[in-house]
Amino acid sequence: MEANFRWALVAAVAPVAWGSTYYVTHQLLPAGSPLWGSVFRALPAGLLLLAVRRERPRGDW
Repeated sequence: MEANFRWALVAAVAPVAWGSTYYVTHQLLPAGSPLWGSVFRALPAGLLLLAVRRERPRGDW
């Protein structure tokens, strides 16, 4: 039972993260600036990946 509850919490992270960025993008940013909206939606995920990996990809990317 405890393992199932843990997996439910892990599965809930993505919708919560998406919903929070959606709310910030639509409610707190000025209209007509899609570039800043996309930056603010992608920045947290990029910073998280950078914190986990701490190096850039090698080769042709």
